[in-house]
Amino acid sequence: MEKETAEVQSAPEASKQRLETALIWILPIFIVIALAFTAFLIWQAFFFDPPENPPQGEETTTTAPAPDDGGEKPKPSVPVFSGGILPTPPTVTADTVALSGEVSSRYAVLIDAESGLILAGKDFDVKFSPASMTKVMTLIVACENLTDEQLQSRVTVPADLNAYVTTGAYKGTDNARFDVYDRVKVEDLLYGISMESFSDCAILIAALICPAETFEESERLFVELMNQKALQLGLQNTHFDNVVGHESAENYSTAADVAQITAYALQSGMIRSLLSEDMQQFYIGYTKADGTDTEYRYTYFSTLFNSNPDPKSRSRIKSYEEKYGTFALKQGLRFCGGKTGTLGDAASGYIYSLVSYVTVGDKTYIAVTGETTLSYGVIKDAKMLYDNYIP
Repeated sequence: MEKETAEVQSAPEASKQRLETALIWILPIFIVIALAFTAFLIWQAFFFDPPENPPQGEETTTTAPAPDDGGEKPKPSVPVFSGGILPTPPTVTADTVALSGEVSSRYAVLIDAESGLILAGKDFDVKFSPASMTKVMTLIVACENLTDEQLQSRVTVPADLNAYVTTGAYKGTDNARFDVYDRVKVEDLLYGISMESFSDCAILIAALICPAETFEESERLFVELMNQKALQLGLQNTHFDNVVGHESAENYSTAADVAQITAYALQSGMIRSLLSEDMQQFYIGYTKADGTDTEYRYTYFSTLFNSNPDPKSRSRIKSYEEKYGTFALKQGLRFCGGKTGTLGDAASGYIYSLVSYVTVGDKTYIAVTGETTLSYGVIKDAKMLYDNYIP
């Protein structure tokens, strides 16, 4: 009995001894793990700098933030001309001078570009064909739909372009006549429109902005943009049905409306540059027969300024200077540029028009001299308006 009692009493003692032995081994291990984990937390908090982007070549499943989730929004493509302030419609006042025999042009107007005040005019609200002055609106729509990046890109001349601009309604119009598959910078196409009134440059721009299966459809879509802009400007007496200014019953404007279109256009630094250049040299890319790429030089000469060395050229200022001597305005006025327009042909005779602009100080004035049979007449009339009716 005493032996059994002794055995019963020794069992708890043995269990206690085994527990103490286990704790002796486990406790140090636990302490080591706890210290290691604590050290890791301290290192992560103070010394670990995670990379902002995954290494190159590795994929990430992180998606770009939505516009409304606080993430940085991507920068949109900014057009060359983001749209200016709608100009004040040309306004007649008690001081507006009514012209008659002072100008040879059938339609004429001189306005203050900022205020819209008509300083002098003649039948300026009568509809007529603006001819290539139409291209001021073409340039507006182009610059509002092209980015700076696109200006520096090149377009390839398609095989059917020349046929489109040398037949039908456009037969006889002026064209750059680039070779098929030439690569022309978009910016240089705009200079071709403004300086030389080239129809093929205008059609290529229309096709770039309004791509379609045919040039005809591209031009129709582009003309819709031109008419939408005319409505936005509040023009009641202007409508377009082509991008080059070909004469038609549905392509018309007035001297006052052309002046207002130009006032809007001149808010664009790019369009000011396009309308003020007298000569522009650039390079066109092409591929030689052996497959190598190269370039050749091409030069535009303005139909307004006297810069073309060709004795047969009849720019407006050159025609004026051949008859009257050096073209110059009264002191303080700076003749900046403009856009010419021509109707007719050698057989029937030509009819000339011009929208131009001058600056004096920080002021800009615009003159439209429309429809005269004298090449030098549009410049002579513009000079008369600038010299006599700018306050």
